[in-house]
Amino acid sequence: MTQIFINREQNSSGTILIRGEDYHHLANVKRVRVNDIILLRDATGRRITSRILTVTGSCIEAEEIEAGPETFEPVSVCLCAAVLKGKNFDLVVQKCTEAGVSRIIPFISERVVADPGDKGNRKAERWRKIALEASKQSMRPAVPQVDEVVSFSELIKVKTSGLKIIAHPGAGLDMKDYLRKEIERGAADRPAASLMVGPEGGFSERELSDAASEGWAGINFGFSQLRAETASIILSSIIIYELGGKR
Repeated sequence: MTQIFINREQNSSGTILIRGEDYHHLANVKRVRVNDIILLRDATGRRITSRILTVTGSCIEAEEIEAGPETFEPVSVCLCAAVLKGKNFDLVVQKCTEAGVSRIIPFISERVVADPGDKGNRKAERWRKIALEASKQSMRPAVPQVDEVVSFSELIKVKTSGLKIIAHPGAGLDMKDYLRKEIERGAADRPAASLMVGPEGGFSERELSDAASEGWAGINFGFSQLRAETASIILSSIIIYELGGKR
């Protein structure tokens, strides 16, 4: 059973009213009926088990059976990923959402082959829908934020919290050693990080230098060289596991 994220609305009797796209998904895609049990997630991250009372042509009314506490994800990871060709970036958004990233910032750098051009905003909207569906399927308490496409020069100046890591196979600092040292310094007490993964051709020396001047630490991952989409998925998962497991 998947969950539905809702903008919670209650009527005078205290039941939940579901309209718009959420209504369409439940009524026309899931084809729910009266007395069906559904799982809802509101803006606070609360998981609400509900029973459907009525299904009309534009609204579903449901009653709350059980509600959990407000839920917050233990680690905040912002994935900054270079835009990739074809549907490879769709895969990055889907799988990194499932892994638990909190924010995704697509960017264009010197060696990016894909050119979103004027379609960038429309692609961002599609990626948001992919993130929403992946969050439903993986039962996450929140949907990650997906930003508009930015340039590399804009990206390295974006304000983020926690560690700032740029993945570079030629870097002298190993990810395992870097994370271990940062955890010893207390990084897991404020578990947040930003991870930047470049295109298939990697970053230029100028880009690496510019990123370093803005506080990004160049890190190698100590095993086989990965495709860009694979690196985004694996490295973000490692960071989430390491920082989250030390709390």
